[in-house]
Amino acid sequence: MLTGQCDCGAVRVTIPGPPRRINACPCRYCQQIGGRWGYFRPESVEVTGPTTPYQRAERVITFHHCAICGVTTHWSPARADIERIGVQMANFDQSALVDVPVVCGV
Repeated sequence: MLTGQCDCGAVRVTIPGPPRRINACPCRYCQQIGGRWGYFRPESVEVTGPTTPYQRAERVITFHHCAICGVTTHWSPARADIERIGVQMANFDQSALVDVPVVCGV
């Protein structure tokens, strides 16, 4: 298990372990927020703490940000056909992710 957190520590995200790869998403929004996503089944991720949701115009996923410091912590599906959650891997100890390849556009 790995646990990451936002800058102020109010939001913690726990995942079962490192992802197979980290997606440096090339979309404009993810580039603006520095999105580096690890993907997991929603039931395998535990999020604690206050988040503020944001849905982009497509309304496909909901981004979550710490309600206190504003750091992006994860995104969750807004539609039933999306079977994964994206976790912002920049919020984790990078030494635990050193062997995980970073790809663009998965």
